[in-house]
Amino acid sequence: MARLSVEAQKFNITIQPCTANPGETVYRVKDIWTTRDGSWDVSSKPGTLPQWARDAYLSSAFDDAGADHHLFGGVQRDGRMVSSFPIEFYTWTDNKNYTVMNAKARSGWANVVMSSGARYFPDQQQRGPWAWRPAGVKADLVVGGGMPFQWHVSWFAVWVAESNVVQPPIALPLTLEQRVAALEAWATANGWGGK
Repeated sequence: MARLSVEAQKFNITIQPCTANPGETVYRVKDIWTTRDGSWDVSSKPGTLPQWARDAYLSSAFDDAGADHHLFGGVQRDGRMVSSFPIEFYTWTDNKNYTVMNAKARSGWANVVMSSGARYFPDQQQRGPWAWRPAGVKADLVVGGGMPFQWHVSWFAVWVAESNVVQPPIALPLTLEQRVAALEAWATANGWGGK
């Protein structure tokens, strides 16, 4: 389950989970948080980062950490940021502005700058116009990045690979036939198949 900072939740960020078949690798969102005005100091200012994000992700290798209106994305493996992993950014509101940036070799972070057009008002149930995810792989999509109230907020999202996907999510409510099929698929995927 993803760890979302309180501020990210207040700013209406959402995760669209990727569906996968049994045995496929999916990149799942691990953490999402924001910083305000490029600061990594924990404070009561809206948009500030939580202590857990500062402790886990601020390092001397992260030379772009102080950016103040950016979207950051990165993939972790064995607790470390993966260098050169491509991250796809685009505006989901108009399905434009697609760009893929490779994570920097030193820090493991890819990023794009947001313009003033990324302004939105979360208190009016709006979400930011940006979405992003690891490129070229099955991955959860983070939707709603932007500049709430025109504040200089940067967004950070981290994904990790999950290779033990048992079955794809199933929408409810299910018919009896769908329940039986789902149980049979689960049993087969877990070595309990057969009649």
